[in-house]
Amino acid sequence: MGTNYSVFAFDPDFLREAREWLDELGARLPAFSAAARNPSPREITQILRELRDYTADISADLSTGEWCADICAAETQNPAWTALRIQDYRAEDEPHRFYFSKGWLEVIFPIVERLTHLCGPLLVYADSGGQAIVNPGDSWEDFMRRLDAPE
Repeated sequence: MGTNYSVFAFDPDFLREAREWLDELGARLPAFSAAARNPSPREITQILRELRDYTADISADLSTGEWCADICAAETQNPAWTALRIQDYRAEDEPHRFYFSKGWLEVIFPIVERLTHLCGPLLVYADSGGQAIVNPGDSWEDFMRRLDAPE
């Protein structure tokens, strides 16, 4: 059994609902941005196509509301992978909540990092508990340094 990673945009609605929860987690909060939002499926697809070290197999079905991208390392010796799933898929250009169904953080983090440049800060939370990861656009290397030397 693996861990799912939920992703939350720091939009005003999320902050109103989750402020107390984030304080309990000790999450480092980014500056508020009224423009923060979830990405659209089209934006996610664009980001996935730009990844150099990974390939993505995307399937989408409006009639069932299912959207999934199976992402794996392009190099066959690298076992890193994840599956990105959109909740209640409705349209290509509307913002959607999404999560990663299991997988490796080394795959998840670069995707989230790139999405922050389009959507503003995102929070990644392992559904199994633990530290909330707030990504205001850090690189994978900066994130790993923060994990090794927390504030």
